[in-house]
Amino acid sequence: MSALSGIAIVPEEIVSYLRKNIQLKDIYEKILAQRVVEQACQERDITLTPEEIQA
Repeated sequence: MSALSGIAIVPEEIVSYLRKNIQLKDIYEKILAQRVVEQACQERDITLTPEEIQA
């Protein structure tokens, strides 16, 4: 549970909000893309910085 300005917000509430705002799909896609890049770099023994990923 996180507290921001004394207001408690549970993770389930955050997930519910994201689902309602159709942002969860975008987040999943970004996480999946990040995993693919990280796995490909690891397989090829390549070091990639966050700046290079943004380029």
